[in-house]
Amino acid sequence: AGRWRRPAAIGAGVVAVVLAGLAVQQGLAARDAYGDADAMVLGGVIQPPHSPADHAAAISRGDGANRNAWLAGSAAVVSAAGAALLSWGSREPAPAR
Repeated sequence: AGRWRRPAAIGAGVVAVVLAGLAVQQGLAARDAYGDADAMVLGGVIQPPHSPADHAAAISRGDGANRNAWLAGSAAVVSAAGAALLSWGSREPAPAR
C-alpha cells in the first residue's frame, strides 16, 4: 500500500529545492532592479542619462521579480509540506512484537 509514495516524496522534495533556488534568484534579481532604480535618482531627481521611463522600467522589473520570488517561495513551502506528508505516509509499519 503506497509504494509510490516514497518516489513521489523524493520528487516533491526535489521540486521544493528547485523552487527555493528560484525564489532566491528572483529575490536577488528584485534587489538588483530596485538598486538600479535607486541609482538613477539623486536628491529626489532622476539623473541624466536616465529618463522617468527608465526608472519606471527598473521598478517594474523589481516588482515582477519580487512577485515571482514570493510565488516560488510559497510553492516551495507547499511542495516541501507535500514531500513531508508523502514521506510520512510511506513509512513501513513497525514490526509486530
